[in-house]
Amino acid sequence: SPRSNEAPNLVAGKPVPEVVEYPPARFATKKLGEREYIELSYFTPEGREEAARSESVASQEIFTLAKDDDVLALKPVVNFKVKGKALQDEELSWEQLCIASTNFLEHIVIKRWPVNMIEAMHSFFFHLTNHKLQNEGVDGIKVLILYQARVRREWHRQIKNPPRDGIFDIGVIDDRALRTLKDQVYDAKRSAILAGESTGSSEKCPQSNKSSALQPFSSTNTH
Repeated sequence: SPRSNEAPNLVAGKPVPEVVEYPPARFATKKLGEREYIELSYFTPEGREEAARSESVASQEIFTLAKDDDVLALKPVVNFKVKGKALQDEELSWEQLCIASTNFLEHIVIKRWPVNMIEAMHSFFFHLTNHKLQNEGVDGIKVLILYQARVRREWHRQIKNPPRDGIFDIGVIDDRALRTLKDQVYDAKRSAILAGESTGSSEKCPQSNKSSALQPFSSTNTH
């Protein structure tokens, strides 16, 4: 980074960016760098804007005590969660999931995940966001949202604690798990109807997101 007394490289005539996108919270990208599970809400536009607001008032010169490998150490405040509770993956809308997954996939490449992990994540989100369950409306979409949340969380758990017979292939959507979740969603719907509650409306992935970012991964993208 440039020294404070160095003149910045101001380019005369260079246009203002057409779109200004905020990066995810440093806490989230730090977790990505450690290949740990992190909620997708940090990668939504709302999550990135909240991170920008929070981090603008949290200078790296502000430290707090934190435990690191059972040793108390001073850590920059920006390494911790942004203000407020992160939206759980189960609570995301379909549009939020689609948009966040694109940003998430970009950042795991930036964080230099192993190619096989990047390919697995690309395959996972590509097949998930193009799954035929979308055609079943709000209930089918709810099943896919729950599947993403639970399967991705379990995958990261196994990454940290690999079973003897290896880690499951997250890129293949498991029909058995979908059927189990579908039964749970429809049971909950029936209970809600009996209780007189409404079920919401159907959603679709933004076409621009599906056509541009969620394509089968090529390892050449990592270079």
